[in-house]
Amino acid sequence: MSAEKRTKGQFFPVIVVLIALIGGGLYYYGVWQQSVRHAVDSDLAAPFEGSLAPDFTLTDLAGQKVRLSDLRGKVVFLNFFATWCEPCRMELPDFNRMHLRFQREGREATFLLVNIQEQPTTVKQFMQANRYSMPTLLDTDGSVAARYLVQGIPATFIIGPDGKIITKRVGAISAATLEALVKQVVE
Repeated sequence: MSAEKRTKGQFFPVIVVLIALIGGGLYYYGVWQQSVRHAVDSDLAAPFEGSLAPDFTLTDLAGQKVRLSDLRGKVVFLNFFATWCEPCRMELPDFNRMHLRFQREGREATFLLVNIQEQPTTVKQFMQANRYSMPTLLDTDGSVAARYLVQGIPATFIIGPDGKIITKRVGAISAATLEALVKQVVE
């Protein structure tokens, strides 16, 4: 076998792998771009500050249907979480205290938790064990989180009484930051 043929044969597997990686990356990027473009270009609202919050209907832990647009007229703190998420666990006690305060004071604001892709029994046990009373919805297939382009949790969207997104926060929100946000949008 000539040296030239041997050299070409040695690089063939490398070239195949590179082509596969580049092709796979381009395919993935195209699918991702298409899903983002669909969310933004469709008749659905885009999940960005100043835009109308995408409407949805999900089931709560009691089996009741809850529709986001039915909460118009109130400020909504929409929080995407999972029971296994440590930053979520860190912020939920502060959210629950604020939720209870809003209830006591009769404020036109609400906290709405959206659990992403966990079993209802797991979520229910978690909420009961921690004595959380916030309305908790089940996004069992992750479709609502996808419409909101949630890529990390916790993710909190603050939605104004007009149904438009005021702000979005990714990551745990401290008690002090939560208090500041409440003063900014509710008081």
